[in-house]
Amino acid sequence: MPIAVISTPEAKPLTLTKIKQHLRLDHNEDDQYLVELLDAATAHIEAVTGQFLITRTVRQYIDAVPASRSICLEAWPVNMIEAVRGFDDDGSPNIFFAANYRLDKHINPPALILNTNINYQAFSNGIEVDMIVGYGETGIEVPSNITRAILVLIAHWYEFRGTLPAGDETGMIPDGLDALLAPVKRVRL
Repeated sequence: MPIAVISTPEAKPLTLTKIKQHLRLDHNEDDQYLVELLDAATAHIEAVTGQFLITRTVRQYIDAVPASRSICLEAWPVNMIEAVRGFDDDGSPNIFFAANYRLDKHINPPALILNTNINYQAFSNGIEVDMIVGYGETGIEVPSNITRAILVLIAHWYEFRGTLPAGDETGMIPDGLDALLAPVKRVRL
């Protein structure tokens, strides 16, 4: 079920000051490079964990509703459902009122549960779910093991800027990163 990012976050999970403190840097020559490393490390960690770190709005597209009326949400962590739209046979959108669904975010993965009184013809051509995801507006709310993993990755990439000899490619991801992310990594079968 594809996910589209509707709004991008204003903040980053770490400040440049925190990164420079971790690297023990007291100059400004590499600031732009460090910001690029932060963006790359954040994207990597989000991809590996299956999570969105900083709050943003995303849209999930669902082709068909399962018989259980429980839709697995692929974005994580989900804070709230903003809107649910179903499309009928003609492709016309039908807005679902909040009373017709609920968010169960206490299960993994979170789910959108549709009420039984919904006319299933209203979304025979698919559903869009807009949701607000992420730990918070700033990096303060992001779990410390995730921010630590980002710092470890940035430090590793900062130190090893060039390509590695053949056979050493695994060195691009430092040892111990999986252990830091294990508590928050989404397991898929």
